Amino acid sequence: MSKMPPWFQQISSYHKKESKLPTSKYIQLSTISTDYTPRVRTVVFRGWTDSYKMKIFTDRRSLKINELKFNNNVEICWYFQKSRCQFRLR
Repeated sequence: MSKMPPWFQQISSYHKKESKLPTSKYIQLSTISTDYTPRVRTVVFRGWTDSYKMKIFTDRRSLKINELKFNNNVEICWYFQKSRCQFRLR
């Protein structure tokens, strides 16, 4: 298992507090399309790996798969509605 990132405990705490809310599992994923324009969509958070990477599942036929192959620079925005706290991860 890798070293825990400094932000992990805080984001985990917010997620645990709001885990009963349906909105706590939805995050915004931004990618860069093949025409170099931004794309943002909502995806479902499915947990963490042992190395503190997010698990996000999608259909292999999705456009975001090609966008990630083209340019793997992404940003995630996770907003916790009840606490009104936002985290942005790159």
